[in-house]
Amino acid sequence: MGARSRYSKARDAEVKQLISFGANITQIAQFFGITTTTLKKWRERNKSFDACFAVAMKDKNARVKEALYSRAVGCKHKETKVTNYKGDVQKTKIVKHYPPDVKACETWLYNRDPDNWQPRKAVDGDFDDGEAVEPVSVTIEINDASKPKS
Repeated sequence: MGARSRYSKARDAEVKQLISFGANITQIAQFFGITTTTLKKWRERNKSFDACFAVAMKDKNARVKEALYSRAVGCKHKETKVTNYKGDVQKTKIVKHYPPDVKACETWLYNRDPDNWQPRKAVDGDFDDGEAVEPVSVTIEINDASKPKS
């Protein structure tokens, strides 16, 4: 890693920005030219750095939560559509609509209301009501339609 970087107050703002851009622990340590162990020590020894780190992570999680909710219930946004017909460039302002996304709904409900929403899987014919399901035998008879029935 070379010469060790020392902690300074300027690192507080830098770590907030790095986290807001999506950097993980390893990437943050690499940016500062330190190991992840040293980064952990900086957090333990410098309360302002740790607070900035925690706030930035909380903000990042809040943005993801907001985006997930928007996809779960459907969303819309304004956009400028550019078209070109025979050299005539047109810019049209439109509103793009996104329908609700089932997977986003499931993810939201599984995490926000786990008592009522969890994936339920049958294992060996045993369902949530406690009653076993008996196997059913099905016989399929195939007749040749080209031959008359006798």
